[in-house]
Amino acid sequence: MDLQKNGSVFSLEAEESGSPCKSFDDDGREKRTGTLLTASAHIITAVIGSGVLSLAWANAQLGWVAGPVVLLVFSAITWLMSTLLADCYRSPDPVTGKRNYTYMEVVRANLGEGKQHLCGIAQYGNLIGITVGYTITASISMAAVERSNCFHRNGHSAKCSPSNNPFMIIFASIQIVLSQIPNFHKLWFLSIIAAIMSFGYSSIGLGLSIAKIAEGDHHVRTTLTGVTVGIDVSGKEKVWRTLQSIGNIAFAYAFSTVLIEIQDTLKSSPPENKVMKKATFIGVATTTIFYMLCGCLGYAAFGNDAPGNFLTGFGFYDPFWLIDTANIFIAVHLIGAYQVFAQPIYQFVEQWANGRWPDSAFLTAEYTGNLPLCGAYNINYFRLIWRTVYVILTAIVAMILPFFNDFVGLLGACGFWPLTVYFPTEMYMAHQKIKRFSPTWICLKMLTWVCLIVSLGAAVGSVQGLAKSNPKSPSSYVQSIGSSYNDIHFVDLPLIDLPCKNDQGLVTLLSLFIEKHKSHVKEAINKTSSSSSSTRVAALILDLFATSKIDVGMELGIPTYIYFTSGVASLGFMLHLPMKIPCEYKDYEGEVEALGMPPSPPVVMPELMMNKKDNEYTWYVYHGRRFREANGLIVNTFP
Repeated sequence: MDLQKNGSVFSLEAEESGSPCKSFDDDGREKRTGTLLTASAHIITAVIGSGVLSLAWANAQLGWVAGPVVLLVFSAITWLMSTLLADCYRSPDPVTGKRNYTYMEVVRANLGEGKQHLCGIAQYGNLIGITVGYTITASISMAAVERSNCFHRNGHSAKCSPSNNPFMIIFASIQIVLSQIPNFHKLWFLSIIAAIMSFGYSSIGLGLSIAKIAEGDHHVRTTLTGVTVGIDVSGKEKVWRTLQSIGNIAFAYAFSTVLIEIQDTLKSSPPENKVMKKATFIGVATTTIFYMLCGCLGYAAFGNDAPGNFLTGFGFYDPFWLIDTANIFIAVHLIGAYQVFAQPIYQFVEQWANGRWPDSAFLTAEYTGNLPLCGAYNINYFRLIWRTVYVILTAIVAMILPFFNDFVGLLGACGFWPLTVYFPTEMYMAHQKIKRFSPTWICLKMLTWVCLIVSLGAAVGSVQGLAKSNPKSPSSYVQSIGSSYNDIHFVDLPLIDLPCKNDQGLVTLLSLFIEKHKSHVKEAINKTSSSSSSTRVAALILDLFATSKIDVGMELGIPTYIYFTSGVASLGFMLHLPMKIPCEYKDYEGEVEALGMPPSPPVVMPELMMNKKDNEYTWYVYHGRRFREANGLIVNTFP
């Protein structure tokens, strides 16, 4: 590839056009060519992310009333705040004033340098988090395709759990190439493709939801208020999930972090603020329609058991090719969306470096090269190296922190209020000189405070979700088993208040805990059996301390089996309880005899047998007696 050094990009293009005034805008920069179509595509790409797939879950937490209402409220807030922000692109006049190229410059022009720094921390921290999160999400979708194909090749019982890391490397390799697109102005084609992809996978999800609803044996439970306390979740879980779902919906609309950058791509005629307002309306309206359809139809399809990603709720079997197509669409969309959120980061660092070392040829020199199928292309060594390093770093962070999406939720919670609500309202009031305590001032302040409360609540919910996502936590282990074996499914039971005493032993505490869940287990079995005619509980396999669940099997007519994890000698001993020993075992001078074990002195008996008056002994004897009521015993064959 032949490279020719040019003094600047601008002088090269001016020479080619022969008329500098036709090649540059009023600010001396390359003439902008963005239109209503390209701006709308940028917005849809930024807004309709993979978060649309979680809206069925959000609706399940809120119900038929609050779910759609929250969607409409936040769509209205997003549209209003975006129109206020669009008027701040130029200052002091929104049509003829000086251009502000980034969100930070807009804040500085209207609110001063102090708040500009706060804006920068919130904006770029949020953008970095999103790019890492998109790396993870895209790799999950790619791995889902491999997993689906694995089941199709090897059968439904195969263990199919491909690692996400190779797909993160593939995603990062693609981003290294696309990151050499010089600026936001050149991204229009990528955003259009990404927007089409978002419509594609959303439409597939809608079609599958409609097909599931139309099934003759489709029976799911939906309610006006969402998941039911005492049946689906506990009271605490209802609160956490409500906060998380409201936060998910609020942040699903946020695109203010890139709004100014999108507006900076528009042609100056007609006025940018008017075109941007139209594009915002088109983008938000289109997004709301898809969100309502995906959220409501997904909830109707799965009911209160809607999964976090409603595409995975259709399984990995049939039609596997359609699910594969949807996941490919998600990956392609995130490839474009990554660039939409990464370009502001690239430009911020490059502008800072150029200002810091303006005479460095490494930073400023452009080289023209001919690329196959692309023709002449300008290359800058600093841009090439810095952007490549950034993509690699985001991929490494994604590999180290595979649960980083919960961090992104927290970053979003911290960034939503200042970037989407606070700064736009403050700049609008300063720009329009709104008087304190006027009706407009009071309304905007009330809106700001309400959104602040929502953001704080969502942040708390994200922290709680982050704690559950700890890879060392039991919930993360359960999730990993469920994702590795497609035929294993876990059911969350409501939390219970268990009275604890300091002198309670482990067997007593465990037995009481299991017994108190008897009604919840019965409800879960009934719900599983009634949700689909193809699902039937064939038997209950019980732990040796879960004999109280034998009653559930008897009531429902389901055979029960005890899974005894110790050896046959221990089983024989428990089946012979209580033994006719006239005194405490520790005081007995003879030998204890039981089927499967030789005569033994009492000192070798389990410690909990030493005191017949203790609850530990009582429960131990209780479980041994109930073994005889089970339909069978599963036991290890070693002695």
